[in-house]
Amino acid sequence: MAAKKKVKGFKANQKKLAKKVGMKRAGAILAAVTGTQVASQLQSIFTDASDERFTSTQKLAAINAAIYASYPRVAKVAVDSSITLATTTFEYTPTATDVPVETGFAAAYVTPESITSEPKIRLGRSVRQRQAGTTWTIIVHPNITAGYNGNVLHLEYNARIAPITALGDAIELPLDYLWKQAAYFLALTQYLQDPNFDTDVYGKLLDRLERQAEGAKLSGSRGLSSQLPLGYDFGGTGDVPEPVTQVNSIRI
Repeated sequence: MAAKKKVKGFKANQKKLAKKVGMKRAGAILAAVTGTQVASQLQSIFTDASDERFTSTQKLAAINAAIYASYPRVAKVAVDSSITLATTTFEYTPTATDVPVETGFAAAYVTPESITSEPKIRLGRSVRQRQAGTTWTIIVHPNITAGYNGNVLHLEYNARIAPITALGDAIELPLDYLWKQAAYFLALTQYLQDPNFDTDVYGKLLDRLERQAEGAKLSGSRGLSSQLPLGYDFGGTGDVPEPVTQVNSIRI
C-alpha cells in the first residue's frame, strides 16, 4: 500500500517533472560541483527531499554512473612527464597509471633546448605507442632521441573523471549534465523493478532524460581528439627528418 501511495503521488507530479526536465537546457554549465548539489537537484526533480523514493546511497551510485558515462566525450587532459630522452634508448615506459586502455596517449611534446625562449615542440610520426595489457610503451625515433638527448618528453592523454566516494566530494563535470544523467539512471532502476510495481511513470521519462543528458554532455565536451600512432618499430631512418628546433618548424 505504501508503494502504491508513492506511485500515486509521483503520478500527480509527473507533468511538473516533465516540465522541469524540458526547461533545463544544456547551457547551464558549471565547471565543478559537488555530489551534494547534484543530490539536491535530484531531490527537487523527484520530489524526494526526505530520500524516501531514492536513498542517499542510491543517489551516490547514480551520480557515479553519470561520471562513468561521461567518458570519452568529456575527459580530463593529463600529462605524463616521467620520461627523459637518451640517445641510445628508443623504448620507454611512462609511469602514469590512469592512461585509458582504449586509446593510450594522445600527443607528445619535447622540451626545447632553450626552455625560456621556445615553446614545447610537438612530435608527430616520430613517436609511437605499443600496448601490452594495461601497459603502454612509447617508441621514439632515433633521430629524436639523438637530437633531444637529456630533454623531457611530455605525453598528453585523456584521463577519466574520477568517481566520488561521498556526496560532499567535488566533481569536474557540469551540474546540468550530472543531474540529468543521474536522474536517468535512477528512473531506469525503478523501471526495472518487480513487475508488481507500477513503473510506467518512470518508463515515460527515460527517453526524455536520456536525450537531455546527451545534449548536456555534448555541450560540455572536452578533451584531446588526437591519438599517437600505434606501431612496433620504425622501418628505417629515411621517413622522419632530422629534428629541427626552430619555433616555426612543424616538420617533426
